[in-house]
Amino acid sequence: MSKLKLPQPLVLLPLVLGGVLWGCGSGAGSGSQGTGGNAGSGTAGAGGVVGSGGTAGSGGTTVGAKGGSIVTGGTSAVGGNPAAGSQAGGSGGAVVSTAGGSSATGGVDPGGGSTARGSGGGGAGGGGTIASGGTSGTGGLAGGRATAGTAGSGGSAPGGASSSAGASAGDRDGGQAGGAGGVAGGDGGQAGSGGSAANVLESILVPVGGDSVASKMLLDAGELFLLKATGILDTGTDKLDAEYGGFAAGGAGQDMVGAIDVGVDVGFKVERPPAGTTAGRKKWFGAYRADHTYYLIVTGAGAAMSLKMVRPAGTTGTGGVTVSILRLSPSPPNLPGAIESLKAPVTNQTVHSVLTTDKSTVYLLQASGSGKCGGNNLALGDADWMDWDVNGAGKEDIGDNNVDYGLGVDEANTAQTPRLRWWGPWRKDHTYYMLFAGTGNSIAFYYYDSGYGDNSTTDKLTVEIFAVP
Repeated sequence: MSKLKLPQPLVLLPLVLGGVLWGCGSGAGSGSQGTGGNAGSGTAGAGGVVGSGGTAGSGGTTVGAKGGSIVTGGTSAVGGNPAAGSQAGGSGGAVVSTAGGSSATGGVDPGGGSTARGSGGGGAGGGGTIASGGTSGTGGLAGGRATAGTAGSGGSAPGGASSSAGASAGDRDGGQAGGAGGVAGGDGGQAGSGGSAANVLESILVPVGGDSVASKMLLDAGELFLLKATGILDTGTDKLDAEYGGFAAGGAGQDMVGAIDVGVDVGFKVERPPAGTTAGRKKWFGAYRADHTYYLIVTGAGAAMSLKMVRPAGTTGTGGVTVSILRLSPSPPNLPGAIESLKAPVTNQTVHSVLTTDKSTVYLLQASGSGKCGGNNLALGDADWMDWDVNGAGKEDIGDNNVDYGLGVDEANTAQTPRLRWWGPWRKDHTYYMLFAGTGNSIAFYYYDSGYGDNSTTDKLTVEIFAVP
């Protein structure tokens, strides 16, 4: 990264109380300089030593150096003028170089300007605004390109979503959000404890009265999204969540209340209805949960999502259900790191996860890749479809001998058609997702085919296991 070329001073200022010196790499874009003045390696006015890693006095601006950029028009609040690409300090706070420097309370870089990004990462103190428009909250440190920075409560970072607590980010977009005091790494670093690392695109409160509400965002056509629903509706005589009702007395919820299939309808239909049935609304995954948190995977249609609370006629109530939208594709998903990654062959062989699943936990499985499952090097198979050629023509879900092709999850009986667990509609990128309820055991993976004699013995699918956010 090239260093900034700073303007030369036109007037030599008189030395007052120790003098005002132009230090190495300092200079303001259009920012103002406070009563503390700038200093080189010496002592600044009103209580701070600035320069390469000194202590700032009151007043002053942020400067760039060692690859740092100057914020045009940006002034620091009650802080000194640092050197070597550090951030502005607060009242009497310390300002050091880019290599891991921190600042005291109150520095501001307005207008989304970036602070210096040199070899390390300067920190922002209480309420300070940092790189690329992101903010750092009370008492936190934010990482630049350093190995790790810590954010305080309330901050957010570019490319990462902030949680209800705090966030920290690495140097580049894509750094995950942390919680209160969470630690983030460098490029694309994972979040520390206390925050949700998943990037929530939008959260929607579903009206309790049964009116429809639309998402503000459009769900990209052909892309996969994970929906998360939380909360309950209390009608006074009953309680309902995203999928179940009838648990007012504390018992397990029921899918049907009277003749009503209660819950939140998100406007998507079942893609593969059981034989002899019509496609109804797509259901939230799993059995009744006392935490009233449910998940659903949908494929975008290039339109907004329409949501509606389906409840017994004439009922009103308090509370409500909030639905959050998270992106799964294009891959990789914006989720915390995988718990486990394994390879599943397309031969007559079962592989198991090392993970022993928790019965109270819902997992998100990702299967990607393809393998040769037929003759002439054309009959390819992925996690759920087979016999498509290199251009995708000829794909089959259920094929020869009525076998439901694809990767069985805790299923190994090829005579059972359709399989209990389905990966979803055919995808050109051959990356699929499935929600899986923990069983207290490992997860078994077995590839379904009508015959394995022409299958590759080396081709394997990649399976990754995530905990849902």
